[in-house]
Amino acid sequence: LDARIPRIELRVALGAMPLTAGASQTWDNRFILTLGQGLPQGLTVGPLSADGLAAVEKAGTDRPKAPARALWALPAIWHGATLMAVPQLGFWGNSGLDRHISGAFDWERLYERATRLG
Repeated sequence: LDARIPRIELRVALGAMPLTAGASQTWDNRFILTLGQGLPQGLTVGPLSADGLAAVEKAGTDRPKAPARALWALPAIWHGATLMAVPQLGFWGNSGLDRHISGAFDWERLYERATRLG
């Protein structure tokens, strides 16, 4: 493994994880995603990626001033190839999804890990 490859690119290689409606799940050991009931089956969470970021920008959602590669690693909710939501960017593919999906950075897990590492 080339030490020059940024960690963020390795995270993007993680791929998708199935999501369960009515449950909270942790993705990439960093983000807690909570889905309400009534969402379609087959939702997954995976990295936003370059294509996902392009879709967010095309929809007119303001992009934070952050490197694109950092944004590519944010959790994105997908239904097949359709981008449904990126909670950290305030992107909601359909009206009302913000009432059924939430995402938060898991600061507690980060703190626990940091204190273990000293």
